[in-house]
Amino acid sequence: MSDVIVSVLIPAYNAESTLERTVASLFAQTLHSWEAVIVDDASHDRTLQIALELAAKDCRVKVLHTRENRRQSAARNMGLKVATGAWIAILDADDAFLPRRLELLVAAGEDNNLDMVADNQIFFDVGLQQASRLTADPITPTLVWNLETHLNKERLGRSFKWGLLKPIIRHSFLKEVGLCYREQFHMGEDSLLYMESLACGAKATVIPDCMYLYTTSRGELSGQVSSFSTSTYRFDEHISTYDYFGKKYHKLLSSAELKQLEMCKKAAKSYNAYMGIRRCIRDRKIGEAIALSLAEPTFLNFVGVAMLKFVKYKLPYKLRLYRGKSH
Repeated sequence: MSDVIVSVLIPAYNAESTLERTVASLFAQTLHSWEAVIVDDASHDRTLQIALELAAKDCRVKVLHTRENRRQSAARNMGLKVATGAWIAILDADDAFLPRRLELLVAAGEDNNLDMVADNQIFFDVGLQQASRLTADPITPTLVWNLETHLNKERLGRSFKWGLLKPIIRHSFLKEVGLCYREQFHMGEDSLLYMESLACGAKATVIPDCMYLYTTSRGELSGQVSSFSTSTYRFDEHISTYDYFGKKYHKLLSSAELKQLEMCKKAAKSYNAYMGIRRCIRDRKIGEAIALSLAEPTFLNFVGVAMLKFVKYKLPYKLRLYRGKSH
């Protein structure tokens, strides 16, 4: 039997600028019994070379390589097949763990006999190379994480979408219920795995600690786009994960859970229209923007969300910069 406590899966595609920082955050962990499974997903840069150099320095680092780009779900499943740890953790190749993260999450999971444990997160602004804010309002106390709660907090437009959580998951639970990432989905795949786990009876919680450093694709304060981010956000794909889940687990869901699932679909459809309108305005396709606005007027909800975020986070930062320059 393996004595590895946590297997950390790190899918990496063209991550040469961030991978060393990501793995360095594992070397700094207070819990030492971990393994890192880096899956280079047919990168075109030095990602594979850097991964192999890291593996040469520490035997806890394993490296896999795909011949063609298969996207995150497939890369994570490759890592999952060779993982030996009692717990599975996901770490994106531009993110990082704070030093006590694995220690505290494992302790919470073992002490309370849980199958999934997540924590709050911190947004990292790549332009400023610093943390910008907590991803969610402070979580106090520890929250029970069940399917109805997840769907309620999963809706686009919330201050923090729970599909972005990065829990540790008990490896034996995934094996017992036969779950892995659904490779046909390239957006919302994390949330789908959590929804399926909860529907299959996973006992889960979200603890108050903030220990996952999440690099946003665009810095909330600086506005700078991450050079690592390669995702094209298509929320119609996200709606497909909800459809898949609803069809597969419909008989297991309560009326309250089904209601929350429908609200997730509506919010995703509305946000998809909002993003489409923004693209049309950017490309000066005003007629198409008007047509989309009339077809999905609920997009205005997300205009309000964007304005609130600007006033709450970016405007104070801009004012601090202005005052600094004026002095």
